[in-house]
Amino acid sequence: NQYFLSAMLPGDSRPVSCRVTAETSRVLRADLQWGEIDLKPGEDVVLKVKNYMGPKKYNLLASVGGHLEQAVDYGMLEPICRFLLWMLFYLQGFVGNWGIAIILLTLIIKLALVPLTNKSFKSSNQMKALKPEMDELNIKYKNDPQEKQKAIMALYKQKGVNPLGGCLPMLLQMPIWFALFSMLRGSPELYRAPFFGWITDLSAADPYFVTPLVMGALMFVQQKMMPMGGDNMQAKMMLYIMPVMFTVMMIFLPSGLTLYILVNTVLSIAHQWILKKMDERPVAVPVRHHSGKR
Repeated sequence: NQYFLSAMLPGDSRPVSCRVTAETSRVLRADLQWGEIDLKPGEDVVLKVKNYMGPKKYNLLASVGGHLEQAVDYGMLEPICRFLLWMLFYLQGFVGNWGIAIILLTLIIKLALVPLTNKSFKSSNQMKALKPEMDELNIKYKNDPQEKQKAIMALYKQKGVNPLGGCLPMLLQMPIWFALFSMLRGSPELYRAPFFGWITDLSAADPYFVTPLVMGALMFVQQKMMPMGGDNMQAKMMLYIMPVMFTVMMIFLPSGLTLYILVNTVLSIAHQWILKKMDERPVAVPVRHHSGKR
């Protein structure tokens, strides 16, 4: 099933086949079948079988043999899942808590994405600077959406602004979120692994919805801090719809994934605050001294 496996492997080199039959709509039966063996009078034969019954832990299954590790299915994002799981194992070995290991993993990923996040904030500030001109275009072409769109794209090109630049870190993190979801859902190492307090199973949803609600509120704060430019309706949609959408999703998804996004949001808010303070610093202007005769 999702976390556990029962398997039989042929223990010698004799030819063997596997026959699978459906006993009921939800129960499959698998049989190992050897071919006919000719025995002389008084002769006997030993057919060896290796049995495994236990959790679908990747390293353990790989040590058993027979490619049993392939029973752990992470889907298309398997390489990312394996890497994240390896990092979690490494971190958990230091801290002894899977929840804290997820927090440290979030910090490492966030630090790796700092250059892209800086570009995202720069792009958002550029979009904000274009807002007065965008408002003029909205008024000028309010009855002609196609011409307005052409004028907006021409403005972006003239100013060298990428309207999708602010979404780049989010797009890059989506595969990580999906991979982390698959890993939490399919790894028995995290099955019923406690974090603290009411979170006793990081592979299950938060039973009291605390982390999803806190995450949604912080995402709203993060969106408020983002420099908004361009279309006002689009900005409002990002401000309200995204936090609500993520909150609803996280209510039903593993609390370990919610913890990752929650910590990532906190780090993003801190990052945005630091960049904002750096932008607000006064710039020292060199004073030139002139000398001359009167």
